[in-house]
Amino acid sequence: MRWLLPLLLSSLMLLALSLSAAGAASRPALHGVGSQVRLPRPVPRVECKRPGTLELRRFEDGSAQLRCARRLLVRVAIPG
Repeated sequence: MRWLLPLLLSSLMLLALSLSAAGAASRPALHGVGSQVRLPRPVPRVECKRPGTLELRRFEDGSAQLRCARRLLVRVAIPG
Protein backbone atom coordinates (compact mmCIF):
# COMPACT_ATOMS: atom_id res chain seq x y z
CA MET A 1 0.00 0.00 0.00
CA ARG A 2 2.90 2.31 0.74
CA TRP A 3 4.22 2.04 -2.84
CA LEU A 4 0.98 3.50 -4.21
CA LEU A 5 1.57 6.91 -2.59
CA PRO A 6 4.41 7.98 -4.96
CA LEU A 7 2.36 6.82 -7.92
CA LEU A 8 -0.61 8.89 -6.74
CA LEU A 9 1.53 11.98 -6.16
CA SER A 10 3.21 11.73 -9.57
CA SER A 11 -0.13 11.28 -11.35
CA LEU A 12 -1.59 14.33 -9.55
CA MET A 13 1.45 16.40 -10.51
CA LEU A 14 1.11 15.35 -14.16
CA LEU A 15 -2.58 16.19 -14.08
CA ALA A 16 -1.87 19.67 -12.70
CA LEU A 17 0.85 20.20 -15.30
CA SER A 18 -1.38 19.17 -18.19
CA LEU A 19 -4.23 21.40 -16.98
CA SER A 20 -1.93 24.41 -16.64
CA ALA A 21 -0.48 23.82 -20.12
CA ALA A 22 -3.96 23.53 -21.64
CA GLY A 23 -5.05 26.74 -19.94
CA ALA A 24 -2.00 28.62 -21.15
CA ALA A 25 -2.58 27.50 -24.74
CA SER A 26 -6.18 28.71 -24.77
CA ARG A 27 -5.35 32.23 -23.60
CA PRO A 28 -4.62 34.79 -26.35
CA ALA A 29 -1.02 35.92 -26.47
CA LEU A 30 -0.54 39.68 -26.14
CA HIS A 31 2.50 40.99 -28.01
CA GLY A 32 2.94 44.54 -26.84
CA VAL A 33 0.94 47.39 -25.41
CA GLY A 34 -1.27 48.25 -28.41
CA SER A 35 -1.97 44.74 -29.67
CA GLN A 36 -5.49 43.66 -30.48
CA VAL A 37 -7.09 40.39 -29.51
CA ARG A 38 -9.07 38.74 -32.32
CA LEU A 39 -12.60 37.84 -31.41
CA PRO A 40 -14.36 34.96 -33.11
CA ARG A 41 -16.56 35.88 -36.05
CA PRO A 42 -20.30 35.68 -35.57
CA VAL A 43 -21.89 32.64 -37.14
CA PRO A 44 -23.83 33.53 -40.29
CA ARG A 45 -27.51 32.62 -40.25
CA VAL A 46 -29.55 31.45 -43.20
CA GLU A 47 -33.31 31.51 -43.61
CA CYS A 48 -35.59 28.93 -45.13
CA LYS A 49 -39.24 29.84 -45.61
CA ARG A 50 -40.25 26.16 -45.59
CA PRO A 51 -38.12 24.29 -43.01
CA GLY A 52 -39.75 21.00 -43.99
CA THR A 53 -37.91 21.15 -47.33
CA LEU A 54 -34.43 21.49 -45.83
CA GLU A 55 -32.05 18.95 -47.33
CA LEU A 56 -28.42 18.30 -46.47
CA ARG A 57 -26.38 16.68 -49.23
CA ARG A 58 -23.03 15.23 -48.19
CA PHE A 59 -20.39 14.20 -50.67
CA GLU A 60 -17.53 11.71 -50.50
CA ASP A 61 -14.83 14.39 -50.44
CA GLY A 62 -16.25 15.79 -47.17
CA SER A 63 -18.03 18.77 -48.69
CA ALA A 64 -21.73 19.40 -48.20
CA GLN A 65 -24.62 21.49 -49.49
CA LEU A 66 -27.64 22.75 -47.58
CA ARG A 67 -30.69 23.25 -49.79
CA CYS A 68 -34.11 24.72 -49.10
CA ALA A 69 -36.76 23.78 -51.66
CA ARG A 70 -34.07 23.01 -54.27
CA ARG A 71 -32.41 26.39 -53.66
CA LEU A 72 -28.77 26.26 -52.55
CA LEU A 73 -28.36 28.06 -49.22
CA VAL A 74 -24.91 27.00 -48.02
CA ARG A 75 -21.99 25.18 -49.59
CA VAL A 76 -19.25 23.86 -47.33
CA ALA A 77 -15.95 22.82 -48.88
CA ILE A 78 -13.18 20.96 -47.12
CA PRO A 79 -9.70 22.19 -48.14
CA GLY A 80 -7.13 19.60 -48.94
